[in-house]
Amino acid sequence: MRAPIILIVEDDAIIARHLQFVLRKLGYAVDCIVSSGPAAIQKASELLPDLILMDIHLESEMDGVEAAEEILKENKIPIIYLTAYAGDDLLKRARVTAPSGYILKPFEERHLHATIEMALQKHQLEIQLQEKNDRYMAVMAQLSDGFLMIDPLTHQIIEVNPAFTRMVGRSAEDLLGKRIERILGLNTH
Repeated sequence: MRAPIILIVEDDAIIARHLQFVLRKLGYAVDCIVSSGPAAIQKASELLPDLILMDIHLESEMDGVEAAEEILKENKIPIIYLTAYAGDDLLKRARVTAPSGYILKPFEERHLHATIEMALQKHQLEIQLQEKNDRYMAVMAQLSDGFLMIDPLTHQIIEVNPAFTRMVGRSAEDLLGKRIERILGLNTH
């Protein structure tokens, strides 16, 4: 089994080298360190690492949150933020990118390791779930019988297959989120 590849994005050379040393000691592959947002975007696209450790405050025209937003537009790579500053505004901005973790500097090796392992496992589970969902959707699309799924609490349609849309003469976009009673013309009073 190959070692997970981690891209370090850190503009403090001492911290970056220390991170590289610690990560290698923990069994991760760390062959690349970058110090700016644009470099992070380029390297993430080239390397397709298993995880990115991203400093939020970068001494470049783009901070870590902005770089993460750009990376995530193209690739679903888990990102763990590193920062010495934990203000509420920063957390709100970082939260938008759905990070896989958030570590305050100076970090503890155990905490770093645990956060990375949880992020990698969560990402793997998300990939497996997406693959299962894709297979499920492919099967549903092939059914000749109409199929719909309804939220039992709200009675809203949450899934339909093409056969069902043809049966009712409406698009999936038009049906999703609507209450089934309204689609079928039922009076619930």
